[in-house]
Amino acid sequence: EGECMKLLSKVFCLAVIMVLSGVSVAMAHEIWAIAENPAEGKPLVAVLGYGHDFPNGEEIAAERLSIFYPIKVVDSKGNELAVKPGDKNFKSVTENPVEKGTYLILTGYKPTYWSKGPEGSVMKAMNEVPGATDCERYSRSAKGIVNIGGVSDDFVTKPVGTQLEIVPPVNPGQVKVGQEFPIQVLYDSKPLRNAQVKGTIAGNKYFENGNRDFFALTNKDGKATMVPLKGGDWTLAVEIRDAYPDQAVCKDEAGDATLTFHIAD
Repeated sequence: EGECMKLLSKVFCLAVIMVLSGVSVAMAHEIWAIAENPAEGKPLVAVLGYGHDFPNGEEIAAERLSIFYPIKVVDSKGNELAVKPGDKNFKSVTENPVEKGTYLILTGYKPTYWSKGPEGSVMKAMNEVPGATDCERYSRSAKGIVNIGGVSDDFVTKPVGTQLEIVPPVNPGQVKVGQEFPIQVLYDSKPLRNAQVKGTIAGNKYFENGNRDFFALTNKDGKATMVPLKGGDWTLAVEIRDAYPDQAVCKDEAGDATLTFHIAD
């Protein structure tokens, strides 16, 4: 591992170690951003999915609500649409009906300490939990692409600027089953090589056990290619971890990013 760090960039080395050792970042839940039955002329219902039942959302525990960023809905001109709370605490609804077009749904999970102590996992740094044996500061970002009325604008092919991000060079609305769908993973706005990308299609009830519908490793340019074999809603996830700068406070810095989209049959 020491020689690896000398020869390779830090991020690449960490990714290689994770893949070869089978280490998995603790992901009791996953996060995704998706629209619920989007349609032209109706308000768009944006869902912050958090759990194991993609693409459905589930009620978020009250004590965890504060760690999530508010849901944003952005149109192809870069305008952020006004939203209001939905009928569940994981939903937001645009105040006005949406026109046909392409939209992004953006949300995330603020950097949050999770320490393993005598009484289980708590949302505190390790130095705040007597007897803590481990700690991870975790963050997440979720991006969903929504195409309405047959429109598939290419503004979604540009990065939104999160630290870890999956960017599609083409709008997935232009991709059909059996066709190639290229993606690129960026970390600090730079290509992330050897990143493991995992894909899940709607209805996969077992993905929390590590069973996925797609796997790929990015190349030196942070790129990989997916060939969706089924139509429907998909989510792709990538994760990374590093040592936390102050080991007395926490052991690891980790995070993940997801990209959610629909593939036509």
